[in-house]
Amino acid sequence: PRAERARSRARYDARFYAVAIAVTASAIVAKSLGADGFNAYPALTVGTDPLTLALAALVALSGLTPLRRKPRRLAATARPEVAGA
Repeated sequence: PRAERARSRARYDARFYAVAIAVTASAIVAKSLGADGFNAYPALTVGTDPLTLALAALVALSGLTPLRRKPRRLAATARPEVAGA
């Protein structure tokens, strides 16, 4: 049954949730401050004010969430001390 094969948590789950909340909150705040100038008719116009561009940069950078600069050091990978050496 499916209950036996419960999905284990991925190591990036917490980071993805945190970034999703931050991006959503930022979008709501930016929209309330006037970001998102877009008109599709009669001519396509996109807002280029600093707030809209900052929000676009935040969304683009949120795609880098799973990347890390250094790998984690696990205690199991450390070499054990040799007694009497």
